[in-house]
Amino acid sequence: PFAGQSMHIILCAFGFPVWPEFKRVLKPDGLVLLADPGPLHLIELRRALYSDVTVKDPGFQTPDGFRLAGTQRLTAAFSPHSAAQ
Repeated sequence: PFAGQSMHIILCAFGFPVWPEFKRVLKPDGLVLLADPGPLHLIELRRALYSDVTVKDPGFQTPDGFRLAGTQRLTAAFSPHSAAQ
């Protein structure tokens, strides 16, 4: 529902980026801010629930027509507790 080249910034948080639509609605100097879970997202919980946990980091491939301005990885840990504790 947005006009072409009408957006300065698009925020895509934990979603599924639709790069052709982002390209259509972004102004020529527009930005896409993409926030995605990393390979260790909820790792403590996954390890508590499953006996075998695989960690994969597919990396990020910059889509055609876009330029990667930068990346930043944020991490935090937590300790899951069972109901018996």
